[in-house]
Amino acid sequence: MPLNKPIKIGEPIELTERKFGKTMLLQRFYDGLKNYDYNLFDYNNGTPVSVILPVTPASEVVAIHQFRHGANEYIYELPGGTPNQNNEKPEEITRRELGEETGYLAEKIIVLAKNPIWFDPASVTVAYWPCLGLNCRKIHEQNLDDTEYIKVKTFPLESWLLMIMQGLIADSKSIVTTYLALPFLT
Repeated sequence: MPLNKPIKIGEPIELTERKFGKTMLLQRFYDGLKNYDYNLFDYNNGTPVSVILPVTPASEVVAIHQFRHGANEYIYELPGGTPNQNNEKPEEITRRELGEETGYLAEKIIVLAKNPIWFDPASVTVAYWPCLGLNCRKIHEQNLDDTEYIKVKTFPLESWLLMIMQGLIADSKSIVTTYLALPFLT
């Protein structure tokens, strides 16, 4: 028996005031038999964001130690961010965000997936482009937003991978991006 794809009915209703591009949505669906409501977390109106594994010529990972409100603690993760415009390409988002968050510039950026990867396809409306930045060099100081609390730290690639295996890197998008980049690094 084939699965029926539920159909969205109307536009979603924002349940909370949008702050920093984020809100909760209520979307009505029809499954062929009945209507039902589903709560979604929306970020950036569902426009994919970008995450980058920046690697220096010395094979060091440029990571950030950033306060994350959901975890209520500082987390080691990879830089990334949102497009300034809906038509901004993943490489453009990545280059800009890497520079703003770390002060580094990548000589080459490789998009690591054919399509964006979902954070949580069950309830989050946004996906991300995993990217690799090669031959990254620091060219200026950070240029952070008012609510960004970020310290830049570099780790030898082997140490970064060990930190993932030891559970010291708890950010799933950083882990996935790292492992997608490995074929380009060995």
